[in-house]
Order: sequence, then structure tokens, then C-alpha cells
Amino acid sequence: MTAPWQLIRLGVKAAGSDTAARVADTNYGVAFNIVLAELERMVAELRDDLRSGQGFAVGSLLKTIHDAARGLRTELALPVDSTWGRALAAERTQISASNGNRINAGACTPTVAATAIAGDPAKFGAGSE
Repeated sequence: MTAPWQLIRLGVKAAGSDTAARVADTNYGVAFNIVLAELERMVAELRDDLRSGQGFAVGSLLKTIHDAARGLRTELALPVDSTWGRALAAERTQISASNGNRINAGACTPTVAATAIAGDPAKFGAGSE
């Protein structure tokens, strides 16, 4: 495994299904809680870095968070109204709020945002700023 979120794959394999309820019933059900705790930690770190303005690795952290959230969504069939589905949605809301506040405050230009997400502002048509 190359990323912590990939722990979920153990649960999926043990359950023989990507259904969240079946994964939760295995001994590996705790893997989701571990991955979610790591995601929460990274979101808090991102929020602190954005507030302080001293986050030099914000782009890398944002990409890692994005990959983890996407991995959870794609590896597991998470019903929106399930406990796990609500927990993941709450973290995604925190991510959006943190980034939205920074962009709205003018601390993050479109070029900086594009670079943080993709590493290449030209992909988004962002001009020089």
C-alpha cells in the first residue's frame, strides 16, 4: 500500500464486497475509522496551514487529502445516510470551507489554487498573477 486510505482495501477483500455495511461487519471494519481519523488530522493541518499563511506544502497536502477522500468514495459503496457516509461528507465540507474561505479572503489566487490542486496552472487557463 502506498497511501493510508488503501487500508480500506483490506476490509473490502475480507468482506468480499465493497458495501460499507459488510465491510463494517468484518475485523477490518475499524480500517475505515483509522483512515477517517487520518483524513481528519490532515484536514485540521490544512486548515491551520491556511490560517497561518505559513503552509509551504499546502498543495501537496491538499492533493493527499483529495486522493484519500476519492479513494474512500471509490473503494466503498457508502450510502449518503450512513454513519460513514455522513462522516466523509463532513470532512469534505471542512475541506471546501477551508479552501473557500482562503480564496474568498484573497489569500489564494486562481493560479495558486490551480497549482495546489494540479501542479500546473496552465491546465486551468489561469493567467499570471
